Amino acid sequence: MLRAADGATFSARVESIGGKARASYHVTLALGGDATVENGSRTCAGEREAAAWIDQAAHVRGFKSYPLSLRYPQHRVFRYRPWAIVGLCQRRTLGFESAMSSPGSDDWPAGGDRAAAG
Repeated sequence: MLRAADGATFSARVESIGGKARASYHVTLALGGDATVENGSRTCAGEREAAAWIDQAAHVRGFKSYPLSLRYPQHRVFRYRPWAIVGLCQRRTLGFESAMSSPGSDDWPAGGDRAAAG
């Protein structure tokens, strides 16, 4: 087992996946040109459980502090909308005005009103 007292480094990550959390850690000991590595991972019920498991793995190896990264999935999907890219004057010139929906529809910009659309 690689330990802090031997000069090893410890880093960890908690990744949120589908309502669960995946915990993983990476311990490295570099001696000269060689490196020894230990890895561990586990799926947990939540982020707190994942962080506790990582903290236990670090504590057993003698690490009092370590870098911990958190990763969350991207939920937003960008849908191309001409009015979001092109300015008001250019919309009229390029003919996007007729392609725009009315306020309240799915394609209308949030917070937009008829005055802002022309």
